Amino acid sequence: MYKKEFMATLKQTAVILSFLLLIPIIHWVNEMRLSGGTSSLDTYMMNGGFLCFILLIVGFAYMMFSSEDKDDAQEYLKTLPISKTELLKIKILPRLSILLIPTLALFSWVALMPRVTVIEVVFMTIIPILLTILTALWLGFFLGLSDRRNPILIGSMTLLAAYPLFLGSGLMIRVSQYIRHQTQADIPVYLYALAHFVIIIIPVLITLYLLLPIYKSWDCTAGKVRSQAILKRLAIPSIAIVVLLATMFKG
Repeated sequence: MYKKEFMATLKQTAVILSFLLLIPIIHWVNEMRLSGGTSSLDTYMMNGGFLCFILLIVGFAYMMFSSEDKDDAQEYLKTLPISKTELLKIKILPRLSILLIPTLALFSWVALMPRVTVIEVVFMTIIPILLTILTALWLGFFLGLSDRRNPILIGSMTLLAAYPLFLGSGLMIRVSQYIRHQTQADIPVYLYALAHFVIIIIPVLITLYLLLPIYKSWDCTAGKVRSQAILKRLAIPSIAIVVLLATMFKG
């Protein structure tokens, strides 16, 4: 089963990365339309590569059980002679192994930037990315075993998965700006990195913890019933993130 999942993941990777082939064409069209006023091709490729990385995370999470959906075999999975932990590993490990490759590439690229410390690279780039990947795959596992076509469930999980990389970083910037305004002093790098880590790790741990009871209650409950149970557990953190977003944009 590992080989089957790995091959399916490679096919999904190829489809998503094929988008990179369009970037030189997009750059050329913009160059023609804007008379050379666009960014360089390197900038286009860098932004397109990061977008593909995000699409890989989203695609892997959402399509984790696509083959079972196609064969209408989600409930059959629960009758297989393997434990829920083994199924979790079968679904997550192939996807995680592929996502670690661009993560390491990004780590190398950021680490080579001038005036960037190891603390900044690890705590403000790599850890948020890894937490986003793990949260997305964890939520994708539950999405696949519930109702993958429930827009509210998808929206809630997307908010929670995006928090470590995007929302948590935005919140930390606002916090640092507030402290700088009150104290007229910058936060030391190591304190900023530690505070950033705390701000992003706590919601991730809460999300993982909230879904543990559903993970432990391994039964043949219908997908729509399970999706309602998941939504009830994710309602409070999802609403908290929406309020946080509204506050950030309002300010």
